[in-house]
Amino acid sequence: MSGRLLVVSPHLDDAVMSVGATVAEAVEFGCHVEICTVFAGQPQPPLSGVATRFHAECGLGDDAITRRRSEDIAAVGMLGGHPVHQDLLDAVYRTSHGGWLCTHDRAMFDPLPLDRQLVAAVAEVVAGRITETGPDQVWTCRAVGG
Repeated sequence: MSGRLLVVSPHLDDAVMSVGATVAEAVEFGCHVEICTVFAGQPQPPLSGVATRFHAECGLGDDAITRRRSEDIAAVGMLGGHPVHQDLLDAVYRTSHGGWLCTHDRAMFDPLPLDRQLVAAVAEVVAGRITETGPDQVWTCRAVGG
């Protein structure tokens, strides 16, 4: 594979863990690869109890997104790709109808209600990256719970 490849990663580490070896091979053959992570936004405190417990369970501490972005930059760099992080919030940090979207531990892995504004925001992010980078191919994976 040569040319330009845009890999749309829903969450930090999704692309690296899903197609990392293929990305490295594409880079080896001269392909320019951008990995765009959509849900990599920095939440503003206070965090929900669910988010706080999730950070503790994963050993991420108080500044989880900064740490995870750094890990992603290193991992994508090892593959030879170019990381781009968008600012949409992951489900564990979002609110819905005045309350937290994820109301119980592991809720972020459950099917979540459709949020049309969020769908439009994701479409805008992806369209923007396509317009800016002009890729020959776009890859992604499903970002759903359950």
